[in-house]
Amino acid sequence: MSNFDLNDIAVRLSVIEERINNSTESLNRLQHQMQAIDTRLELIEKQEPMQTLASRWIISAVWTVAGLAAYMAAKFLGLM
Repeated sequence: MSNFDLNDIAVRLSVIEERINNSTESLNRLQHQMQAIDTRLELIEKQEPMQTLASRWIISAVWTVAGLAAYMAAKFLGLM
């Protein structure tokens, strides 16, 4: 083996090491992003029952207003 071969091997190893380090950093950033998404998802899942309840209240209120409007229209037209 000559010095040229050893130098070539050393350069290639350093390039591989740099690529591994870059990959590791990218994976760490991805892991942090996934943890942040997971945290937000847990918050949304905890709020979901309240969203369902609020939706029911809104739908009930809309039907109540529609019923009152129909009642008042019927009364105004002399149907009742």
